Amino acid sequence: MLVQAVTQVGVLALLARFLAPEDFGLMAAANIVITLVQMIAEGGVGSAVVQRANLTQSFTRVAVSVSLLISAACFVMIGLLAVPFEALLAMDRLAPVVLVLGAGIFLYGLASLLEGLLQRDLRFQALFRVNLAGSIAGYALPAVVLALMGAGVWALVIATLGRVVVKLALMVFMYEGRLWPGWERGQALELFHFGFGLTQDRFWNWVSMQTAPFAIGLLFGQAQLGQFYMGSQLAVLPFQYLSTIASTVYFPIASRSVTDGRSAITPFLMIIMSAFVFATGVGFTFALNSDLLVTVVFGPGWDQAITVFQILCLGAGIRSCIQLCDSLNIARGDVYALANRRAATALFMLVGMYLAQDLGLAGAAWAVMASHALMLALTISLAVRGLQIRRAEIAPVVRRVIMAFLMLVAANLPVWYLRESGPVGGVALLGWSIVTNAVLLLPLTMVLFDRVRNVVLRRLGHGISSKVS
Repeated sequence: MLVQAVTQVGVLALLARFLAPEDFGLMAAANIVITLVQMIAEGGVGSAVVQRANLTQSFTRVAVSVSLLISAACFVMIGLLAVPFEALLAMDRLAPVVLVLGAGIFLYGLASLLEGLLQRDLRFQALFRVNLAGSIAGYALPAVVLALMGAGVWALVIATLGRVVVKLALMVFMYEGRLWPGWERGQALELFHFGFGLTQDRFWNWVSMQTAPFAIGLLFGQAQLGQFYMGSQLAVLPFQYLSTIASTVYFPIASRSVTDGRSAITPFLMIIMSAFVFATGVGFTFALNSDLLVTVVFGPGWDQAITVFQILCLGAGIRSCIQLCDSLNIARGDVYALANRRAATALFMLVGMYLAQDLGLAGAAWAVMASHALMLALTISLAVRGLQIRRAEIAPVVRRVIMAFLMLVAANLPVWYLRESGPVGGVALLGWSIVTNAVLLLPLTMVLFDRVRNVVLRRLGHGISSKVS
């Protein structure tokens, strides 16, 4: 994940100096369709092989067949959507970009299935090698070379396809004996049932994620969409990768432990507390230094991306918790209940975008933040109900998280004052932010976890008593 994060952000930073905002806007518009069809093509088969208690060779082969069938239907869907979508957004060259990206739709389903097998087996060293090759050989090198050659948006298109081609080729080599298609009606129906529910959830997640880009492209045009895309990518990607690390490891473990709900409660509460508080602290640091970070990474000319980046960084902890709660709910098989909650959030996002359209990109970013906060409340309530966590168990956790959050706010207020009043700025302000939140690390950990607090207090007490003696 670290390799992927550094590679993707690094490539975007370099390409921001060679490509125009209109090129990134074109890619963001194409992603609206591609991410939808890609999500359908994956069909939940990767998660299904992780979530299933007893995985057999027969079930894996049925999963291959289901993946190929869904991918074929999605390929037809891409061909039907490309030209009308270009006409809707009135963006030249959009249809060819969508069609070329759609040519790789057969790869996404199989790649998801094979990543699920590696994840189920906890083969994270293999996942590391696969993603390393995909990020560098498949994504970074083609993107940089083509951008230097003046390929424009095609540098992003070819790099996106290159990553999945390299990853899939390596995983096929690892699992060549398990990739033959097969069919068994009962197992296929089981896959379709689980996959359809998970795809519903992912569809509504796609709606909530793509509402803002679609509305901006429709209302404000290609250049504004490019500004929003770059600001949101820089704000979301680092935290998304960190959350993916935790959820990738947590998901197969949760899938085995949810049969005994009581044993799953403590790990769930601990990981949620940690993710929210520490991601929020890092998000505050990024938000306070938004001008410096966006300018250093993307260079000049991205002023409107700064506002988007700053607002979305404030919700880093919220997004991290959503991803982890989703892992638990999917592990429990609550995909349909999760989909219903995602649908409510998506509709809330649509209303928010409509009400905030006069505020431009800032309004769009705040609408995204509000919808994420609602989704966190809904997905946590589903997890609490599913694990049957009692009020007496959840109340102390809520108090600790609120206390830690208030500590973060109080510690960062002086840094915000320095930023607004002007005596400190640039690298010096970034240094102040990092030191402030780093110093908070031990007190925050003591607030969240009794064991750490008891150890620290015991050692402090022992040191004081020794000095007194």
